[in-house]
Amino acid sequence: RGHAVSLDMLRDLVDGAARAVKQRVPGEDIAPSRMRLCDWWQGPRLFILVDDYDMVGGGPMTQPFAPLLDHLALGHEVGLHLVVARSSAGAGRGLNESLLRRLQEVNTPGLLMSCPPSEGYLFGSVKGRELIPGRAVRIARRKTLQVQTGLVGDGS
Repeated sequence: RGHAVSLDMLRDLVDGAARAVKQRVPGEDIAPSRMRLCDWWQGPRLFILVDDYDMVGGGPMTQPFAPLLDHLALGHEVGLHLVVARSSAGAGRGLNESLLRRLQEVNTPGLLMSCPPSEGYLFGSVKGRELIPGRAVRIARRKTLQVQTGLVGDGS
């Protein structure tokens, strides 16, 4: 439990989360029919919320989420839930970063908010587009759907 405001704090939290999740990875004794039940481990589900990912994702020397990459394919089964938010600026280039690439490889759903089309393709074959505030495109496997999200005012 906690939040990180520095790279060192983030690494410590992610390392702890990865250790906890690693203990939940099913062994050979777990039949495929039990996978969705998640009944071979106990404890709370782990939710990791990453805001401003573009500020912490970093290059090859600063990949703080690397310890989680191997566990993302079994996220549901081991109680790991990861939500990543990032700016659309440079998002096309950012998708080559290991965490975002791995999330796409394991078919994690995405939510694309308004984004300049100049950013290119951001989720497979989905290109950025200008949308009215609160609108987004939900991308799941090979299906896209325009959705309305909650719009919070600016406080004025």
